[in-house]
Amino acid sequence: LSDKIWTCFIGDGVHVPLFALKNYLKAANPQRTIVVTDAVWPAGLGPGKFNMGRWGEVVIGEDLAIWAPDKSHFLGSASTMPNCRKNLLTLGLSDLEIDNYLIHHPAQIANPS
Repeated sequence: LSDKIWTCFIGDGVHVPLFALKNYLKAANPQRTIVVTDAVWPAGLGPGKFNMGRWGEVVIGEDLAIWAPDKSHFLGSASTMPNCRKNLLTLGLSDLEIDNYLIHHPAQIANPS
């Protein structure tokens, strides 16, 4: 079955703690795994308070997690793909493994042969 299923992880370190992501990546089929970000605007702007339209004001923490102003609930991530790459490097993955997860495998899904 693992030769037919694609596994996708959010590599921001917020949705899945990095220690857990490392274990999940070891368990997943490395030929059918991708890593994405859950980035919404204002991704890349860093910590602070921002108005996000219908969500109203949000707070981005140092970990780039996006929270409601009262921190009652998590709303997503402001982590960019370069941040996800950096996170994967901290897990000890090679550049080739990272390129597969971030670039080559998503391209395979988008353009199956």
